[in-house]
Amino acid sequence: MSRLLTGIAAMLIAASAAAASDVSSAADSAGVGTDRASQQSARTLSFEDLGMIYSLKLRTVFGQASIPLNLRADQIVTAATLDLHYAHSPSLRFDLSHLSVYINDQLLRTMPLSAETASGTSVRIPIDPRLLLPHNQIRFELVAHYAKPNECEDPAHTTLWADIDNDSKIELSLSPLPGAPSLERLPAPMFDAGDERHLRLPFVFNGAPSPETVKAAGIVAAWFGAQADYRGADFPVSFGALPGGHAVVFISGGNPPPGFERFAGLRTPTVAVVDNPTAPGSQLLVFAAADADGLVQAAQALALGHLSLQGAQAEISSLQLPPPRAPWSSSRWIDPSKPFQLALGATGPLSVTGLVPGPVSFEFSLPPDFYPLSEDSVHARIKYRAAPISAVNSSLNILLNDQFAGGVALNHGDDHRVKKVDDSSTLDVTLPTEALRAHNRLDAQYHFRRDTNTVCEDFDSSSLQGSIDPASTLEMHHYAYFSEMPALEKFADGGFPYSRLSDLADTAIVLPTTPGESDVSAALIALGHIGRWTRDAASRVEVTTLDAMDNVKDRDLLVIGRLDRLTLPDDWTDRMPLRLSGDQLELAPIGWLTALNERYLFDRDVDSARSHASRVIVDAGQNFAALMGFESPLASQRSVIMITAGRGGDVRDAALALTDPGTAQFVRGGLTLVRADKVSGYDFGGHYEVGHLPWWFELKRWLARHPYLLWPIALLLAILLGTLLNVALRRKARARLKTKG
Repeated sequence: MSRLLTGIAAMLIAASAAAASDVSSAADSAGVGTDRASQQSARTLSFEDLGMIYSLKLRTVFGQASIPLNLRADQIVTAATLDLHYAHSPSLRFDLSHLSVYINDQLLRTMPLSAETASGTSVRIPIDPRLLLPHNQIRFELVAHYAKPNECEDPAHTTLWADIDNDSKIELSLSPLPGAPSLERLPAPMFDAGDERHLRLPFVFNGAPSPETVKAAGIVAAWFGAQADYRGADFPVSFGALPGGHAVVFISGGNPPPGFERFAGLRTPTVAVVDNPTAPGSQLLVFAAADADGLVQAAQALALGHLSLQGAQAEISSLQLPPPRAPWSSSRWIDPSKPFQLALGATGPLSVTGLVPGPVSFEFSLPPDFYPLSEDSVHARIKYRAAPISAVNSSLNILLNDQFAGGVALNHGDDHRVKKVDDSSTLDVTLPTEALRAHNRLDAQYHFRRDTNTVCEDFDSSSLQGSIDPASTLEMHHYAYFSEMPALEKFADGGFPYSRLSDLADTAIVLPTTPGESDVSAALIALGHIGRWTRDAASRVEVTTLDAMDNVKDRDLLVIGRLDRLTLPDDWTDRMPLRLSGDQLELAPIGWLTALNERYLFDRDVDSARSHASRVIVDAGQNFAALMGFESPLASQRSVIMITAGRGGDVRDAALALTDPGTAQFVRGGLTLVRADKVSGYDFGGHYEVGHLPWWFELKRWLARHPYLLWPIALLLAILLGTLLNVALRRKARARLKTKG
């Protein structure tokens, strides 16, 4: 009843708002840059969009599953329809079997199952919009039976199944629920946590921005990137024109553009939220100051949480930056020196019930340069409980990133009919280090078995229960901070090396001498991607141009621009895996010794990789974008990652490849080529090292990489030891002879 009243109240609010003013609304969502010219908009969400990567599988006599549905807070649903596609077992008793759909525990429809629907069917179910809230849950329940009258039935029989396709979808008709401009709602409406889609938020400058202005925009982009997190963020850039929809605007100097006269003559940096004059119903986040330094101060105040979020406008009178961040101090990364409580990374309940329960899942992020020094460097201590009713072969399995790590049988004793499990048992698992990534998922999967020794015995599946104790921990030992570079995969999955200091005090963005809109946009997208991993304000990032790189030579550099617009010295081009020679593109040559080492020590065929990359470049002509990684010519153990493109390409394409999980998984090695929706990464060898290893491990690693030197070294050691032994024996003999006189 409370949900019903809430829905009715929301509809009344929307109706009164529409009657009070003739305001156009968002067609799609905040931050997607769509035209808000109409009051009504439509949105279709497939189950795949809602996070269902595979078909939803319902099993056993009473199978249940649910998926979340989150909606924007500034929109209200006026009509909704569920287009459901499902199939089920043809061997069921159809007079006793059915499939039910619920929204927020309210029954939508119960579908009887039949022989005609077994191979697959579709049904359209209207949804009362009053049932939909900002955060919703769609639940499916399968009641399935197969036994004939007076026959026994196994509740876990393989014939008891139904699958719901992930191409099922929900169609929504939406109306805006506009609010007055207010800083209190930030980051909304520019970003709404209820919107699971890719964030697209335009940035607007009143003219070509200076490096300091780009720095201010980069700090804001990193802040929005942290809010968007896994969704990814795109920041198109305009040097003057306001887009339709929500946007971020930067105004500096005494002559603001038309429509922003209220910001003329500012003495203190100001942050404000105002209505978008070109798109009624949309709002602008405005940063205004007398100069670019003031814009940086305003951006830092917002990102650091030092802004008074009251009213529609706030002024920054003074700002003091916090002390510089220590390496890997962001809340994103766990501290390897301390045990990590898995409950802090739990993605759902810590207990499960039923014959086929889902996993108890935990997520954690390790610094991308975390380097295990032994196979047992990462250890999970899982404390668990399980009801003693489970039968023989019931087990608890631990998986790291879908790779099996260990497990334990839940039954104890020689008599398998005795199903005793301690009140709290401990499972110690050494996690496979080769499966570790920057962001990881640890699954504790219970596999229950029902005791079928007694025929036709009543059975309640809810009696099968298991849980993971919140005191379970993850412990790291014998590790170092070290990475072999270039490794663009660490940039795509972890923002390394820039994410090492969460305030980006070791990071510099290098733009062409006269950057264009695409160059600035690519820089903002990259900073948003880094902000996703640091979860911190990029308050100490530096932005410069090619002609002033010496001022940031002691930093890790992110160089952005098309190849034909980057005039670099020879010591730079010699290190680049892809360079422009006149009007021709060429790949860096690979020495025969490098190719031999890569093939026989690391099983990498770099010659074939280079040939494939050459074919891609020839086929693309100049219509491609690329990511390149190499050691900085300005300082050792400093890295350069270049976001670039050919003459016909767009550097934005390379930056956007980092924000899409479907393409980011192919970003790797020292060169990644992006052409349309095709992304391919290449490792050509020629590595350099960042970080430090213990001397004994460094020696062991060196010998493993130079096995052909083992025999010569052993021979030299034998000669040396023999010589020393011979000298010692001769001295002893002379001393003995001298004693005898």
